[in-house]
Amino acid sequence: MDQWGDELKKVFQAGLGAVATGMEKTQEVIEKLSRKGEPLYEQARKTVTDTAEKVKQAVSECGKTKASDVIAALRELTAAERAQVRDALDALEAGRQEAEVGADPDGAEEPAPDDDEITPDL
Repeated sequence: MDQWGDELKKVFQAGLGAVATGMEKTQEVIEKLSRKGEPLYEQARKTVTDTAEKVKQAVSECGKTKASDVIAALRELTAAERAQVRDALDALEAGRQEAEVGADPDGAEEPAPDDDEITPDL
């Protein structure tokens, strides 16, 4: 009977040894893959950070138009196109005046925008 117990003990120990060896090999593979992936991770992180900064900068630049740029663009328009722009500006101004009359009983005007920069209403 001792022989069966010894054999069972060896089988059990062999199973534990196999599990331990498997864990060691798995850890080695994980470390190896981690070392290979580290430069790729850093590259991806840098790319995402750079892209986010470029998008942020583009959005901030996109939202602001200088009056001098608008004037330069207006100079390139034909007389008919400038008339259309005047009509659109008149309609815009009339719409603002109507909104101001309803919103401000004192009729106070809002401060004039900076001549250097125009921010479009979104």
